[in-house]
Amino acid sequence: MGALRDWQCDGAPMQLHSGDVGWNHRFGTAETAAVVRTWSRDGQILAVGMLDSPTVLRMTVAPGAFQDEGLARQLVEDFSLPERGVLGRQGVHRGAAGPAAP
Repeated sequence: MGALRDWQCDGAPMQLHSGDVGWNHRFGTAETAAVVRTWSRDGQILAVGMLDSPTVLRMTVAPGAFQDEGLARQLVEDFSLPERGVLGRQGVHRGAAGPAAP
């Protein structure tokens, strides 16, 4: 939650912010933990995603990590391999934020 709060900026093209995770918490800590995904390097969170439903993942990336090729490769690999457990088995529509988002 702290990382998402720190990343918030008026006008930023974010698809996920701390209030979304807080709203989801109404279902309980275990449910929220089950739908939140994080990607970190060296103890620093670089991306956060949350499954809004079995077919929708909203996510955002730390402002300094939009051009991080290593993170991009990791995200693609994690999204592509169902055994990683990042996405539901049915597949999802990924919500992306940032200048390179379609």
